[in-house]
Amino acid sequence: MSLLKTVAVNEADAKVKNIYEEINAAFGSIPNAFQFFSIEPKILEFQWNNAKDILSMAKENQQYYLLLEYIVSDDNKCDYCISLLKSMLINMFGMTNEQILEVKKDPSSAPLSKANIDLLLFTLKALKDSESVDASDIKTLENIGFTQKEIFNSVRTAGQIFMYNILFRTFKVEKDF
Repeated sequence: MSLLKTVAVNEADAKVKNIYEEINAAFGSIPNAFQFFSIEPKILEFQWNNAKDILSMAKENQQYYLLLEYIVSDDNKCDYCISLLKSMLINMFGMTNEQILEVKKDPSSAPLSKANIDLLLFTLKALKDSESVDASDIKTLENIGFTQKEIFNSVRTAGQIFMYNILFRTFKVEKDF
């Protein structure tokens, strides 16, 4: 599963077991990514809460976050995340491999609203060249309707997936789907 020992379902304490049960109810299994996070139960809980937040959003916002995570994961060559996110984009949103690859090449072609495309482009800019971000970027996003919290969470998510890409690659989390 990975180079590090994770918490097996039958060895989990009450807190991890509860989270595993919720994940299993949502997905029909406990993906290796979530089992990997069990090494640090606080991170497992944090990541599961993030996943639930995204899954409870409006469909376009779900697709936005999956596309953002896919682009970041592809840039970082994280095979686990690339495969998982591509599968979710295909199964949840009916995207084709060709559409997904096109979005990777040209994020402005994403099947999202103009506002979400602007947020996507800003977030990718922030991840690649954070020093180039200035107050006018934030003002532009606020003027099209984003709150500072939404802007923050988009960049936070991109940074988080970048970190998870490193962890998954370093510790060789195996694909399980």
